This record gives sequence, structure tokens and C-alpha cells, in this order.
Amino acid sequence: MQTSSDYTMLNSLFTPLAEGVLGAGTLSQSGNPGSMVIVNDFMTPGGFMAGFNNINSSYLPTGTQLYAWVFNSSSPITATEWGIFTASSGWFFPNDLGSETLNNMEIDTYVRGSSTGDISNSDRLMLVPLPDSQGAVLLLSAGLALHLRRARMIR
Repeated sequence: MQTSSDYTMLNSLFTPLAEGVLGAGTLSQSGNPGSMVIVNDFMTPGGFMAGFNNINSSYLPTGTQLYAWVFNSSSPITATEWGIFTASSGWFFPNDLGSETLNNMEIDTYVRGSSTGDISNSDRLMLVPLPDSQGAVLLLSAGLALHLRRARMIR
């Protein structure tokens, strides 16, 4: 997860809360009528606090680690930066099924992203690098170009 830039693969690892998914509950966030958490809506820039209610008890196993996947765009597909964050305590699917509140002030684990030591700035993301296949093609192309240039010099 820390190094992959393949959105489709990473997306397959997660089960969303709310987002209009049956059984995934509903989002409650001040100033946000939508179904996805909005960053910059809680106390300081980069902050968020959101409650997820009415979650079906069979939607996730009790104790499942919860994550916040943050994008610099309203659509993950068009995002140029993103981060994945969690907290070592409190961010688990609850034993008392039905609701959970996530707050950026609790973040202490940066799976992918960056921190300057100020937990409240969880919107400080990192550039999504080229996928490995594109990087390999670039290196292969550069190597081929050098080889052809060297071959011309020898003739």
C-alpha cells in the first residue's frame, strides 16, 4: 500500500463507509450534505471530523481497522495527490455496532502521505509517483537510446 500508485488495485483493498453503499451507513458532517468526508471543515485547515451512523452490523467485521483516504480532488480518478491515514487507537469498526466518529486530531499513522509533526495538517499529501510500469518503460527507453547512440559511434 505504501508504494503502489495503482488506484484500482488500492481501491480493491478498501470497503467504503457511507458513499451511498447499501449497509455502509450514512455520513454526518457539519457543513457537508454529501456522502464523502470533506477535509478543511473542522477547526483548522486540513481538519475533519465525521460521524458514520446506521451502519449494518454485518457490513464489516467488528474490530476492522478504519482508514481515511484523502484526495486533492473531489474524484479520486482525477486526483494528483493523495494520502492514506489512520489512528492506532479508536479507528476500528466498533464492538457496539451502528456508529463511529473519525477525527483528524487522532491520526498518528501515515500509511501513505506525509506529516510535519502537526497531526492537524493531514491534508499535506505527497505526489503520486509514476506507476512502476511507466517508470520501467522510461528507463528502458533511455537505455535503448544510449545503446543506439553508442552503436552509431562505434561504426
